[in-house]
Amino acid sequence: MPYRTEKVAEAIKSAVAEIIVEELADPKLGFVSITAIKLANDYKQATLYFSSFGENIEQEVVMNHLNHAAKFIKNRLKDKVVLRYIPELVFEIDRLLQEEQKIGKVLDDLKKSQANNETTDETDCSEIP
Repeated sequence: MPYRTEKVAEAIKSAVAEIIVEELADPKLGFVSITAIKLANDYKQATLYFSSFGENIEQEVVMNHLNHAAKFIKNRLKDKVVLRYIPELVFEIDRLLQEEQKIGKVLDDLKKSQANNETTDETDCSEIP
């Protein structure tokens, strides 16, 4: 990604995160974190990837809520970021983060399983005369 595009994308990401925290305070959202942004080459569309945390928070509901509020966020973005054209905002669930968490859980389970096998092997060996 060219330097200017990267700089614009980071400014949009920061401003959107700030708007969500300060102006979209809704218990349905939980804690929303903007994890990544993909900005079109012509700057007309920005896809923002997010993750949300909280009790009984469904990612799909949060995504629908954010996409429904996209026009409001875009209008507020005009006050925070100086650009010739403010891109259309699309929110997507950050599936990469979910996959990383699944892999981490599998690795933790594998470590526990190996630790249990090692203790079982040690007790079996100590019983041999």
